[in-house]
Amino acid sequence: MAPETEAANPNEGDIDAIAQQLVGVWRSVYDEREVITINSDGSWVSSYDDSASPADRWLVFAGDAPPPGLLQNFDPAESYIQVVRMDGPPLVSEIGDIGPNDFETFYLGNGRRNAYTRVH
Repeated sequence: MAPETEAANPNEGDIDAIAQQLVGVWRSVYDEREVITINSDGSWVSSYDDSASPADRWLVFAGDAPPPGLLQNFDPAESYIQVVRMDGPPLVSEIGDIGPNDFETFYLGNGRRNAYTRVH
């Protein structure tokens, strides 16, 4: 990692580590028919009952460095994930607890908690 003085965002290292940790195949703890595949190439594939939707794009960002065009209020101390969907508006969620085999998010639209466990 480059020295902090060269980083555009001092949280960039943390954001990269979180993004790497999210890569994988995840099953919803609330509905086992929902599976998401988060790929290191920035693609995100949601499937329900083994029927996959078109690939979306995803990115993780720090609350003090949101992507241009987002109008939500962000806590500078938190990390977020944005899913740019092919068939709808972007979804933005705060990232809650994250571990090697599970993670949770809180959707900014309504605060709904989503939680996933690693499939592989």
